[in-house]
Amino acid sequence: MCPCPTGWGFASDLTVEIGKLAVETGMWYLAEYENGKVKMNVVPKTLKPLEEYLKTQRRFRHLTAENIQLIQERRDSEWGLIREKWL
Repeated sequence: MCPCPTGWGFASDLTVEIGKLAVETGMWYLAEYENGKVKMNVVPKTLKPLEEYLKTQRRFRHLTAENIQLIQERRDSEWGLIREKWL
């Protein structure tokens, strides 16, 4: 994943921070797939609040609190499956 300042709507000097927030909030998981096995490179003990990632980008400014809650529920569900299957 490579954050896009122009398309996502954030200052280019925040590119690394946005990438880290994607992983720390669980919106992107950092893993490798090699020889038929998944290796998680970063497994956050607790996920940062989703809004920390979303509020930094203009592309998400239309989301309502309800939308964000639904996205967070989906994220939590997916991380439940990741922890169950790969960890």
